[in-house]
Amino acid sequence: MGFLNWFSKKFYPAARPQAQSVSTSQISISEKPIVSPTIQSKTQPAPASPISILEKQITGLGHPEYPFLSQRYSPSSRVPCTDFTGFIVDRLKKGDKASIKELMRKIIEGGPGLGCNPEWIDGIVDEMINAPIKNYILFQDEKTFLELKALWIIAGKSGGNKQFWIADKDRFAALFSRALCAYHFEPKSDIDRLISEANKFIRKFAEDLSFWKDYPQFNKNSMNAADPGESECRQKIRSLSVGARLHLFQSVGYGSGSIGLLDCSDYATRSMGLYIPQTAREITESRLLLPVDNPIGLSTVFMKNDLVSLCQEKGVEFRKSWNKDKLAAALAQKDPEFVKTTLKDRCVVQVNPAYAEDIKALSARAEQLKNLFKVLCFA
Repeated sequence: MGFLNWFSKKFYPAARPQAQSVSTSQISISEKPIVSPTIQSKTQPAPASPISILEKQITGLGHPEYPFLSQRYSPSSRVPCTDFTGFIVDRLKKGDKASIKELMRKIIEGGPGLGCNPEWIDGIVDEMINAPIKNYILFQDEKTFLELKALWIIAGKSGGNKQFWIADKDRFAALFSRALCAYHFEPKSDIDRLISEANKFIRKFAEDLSFWKDYPQFNKNSMNAADPGESECRQKIRSLSVGARLHLFQSVGYGSGSIGLLDCSDYATRSMGLYIPQTAREITESRLLLPVDNPIGLSTVFMKNDLVSLCQEKGVEFRKSWNKDKLAAALAQKDPEFVKTTLKDRCVVQVNPAYAEDIKALSARAEQLKNLFKVLCFA
């Protein structure tokens, strides 16, 4: 059994692929779930709600008691079982606020808070949808605006005032930057007002808390991020789901060598909702990252003790002083087919040289965009 299939069956039994994100336009909000119109008759059942349809699409991905939450974490952690931003963007397009609220209640219902019920998230959803982001950012593409709203809504599961996101406890600014850095947008002149609000917030808390005393003030220059221009690579990145973009930029952050795509996501990224078999498949099919056939790639996904055990199992002669690369090379000499299969099953990849410079430039842009996304929390 391939490792990707094993990984899916172990952590996501009977998993089905996530539905694709839908391109969207401006929002018109309704408080009732909107379903496709159907001619009713005495024999026809009522049309299924968007949430019930979504639940069927994610069958097997989630927790047995809380199907919208990850199997790998406690329900109280509020980690979604997959990337729901595509669903939220689609509901925003259709003006279906009620379905978004229902989704978010399901994401927090495993741990709504001591003495709380899940309905508190409704106010967070309202706040995120109504935030006047367009007063401060000029978006070239409406999809960028809606995806940012969707990311904010998912991040809202943490509770509290979004202004505290600038503390970087959950690394939201970095995640928003990575998800959206391939789009074209820029701050408007009114961003000055948010900069002022953010700095006022910092000064207020700096009076009593040492963390905020050392926190740097924002300025207009820190809102700028170099835009490397349009490219094929940029188009490919935009075609990925939000979750796959987060997974991509997380993986390339590990360096220019081999990457174990199934093992390189951190908790902050997964906490936004990441179904790894699906996002890994999207990334490899895009050819932004290419499969590795060099046996040294085994060093990326195995500890030295694991390689030693494999050498012993395969009857490979080796010395305990050998490093991981030398052990991997010895394994390849003894059993090249095993090494080839393992590299494929473990999704060991490297950056496609054709896109290396563009990915590097966009990674730098994402880093520069973090301050802009921090001050936007004050919108």
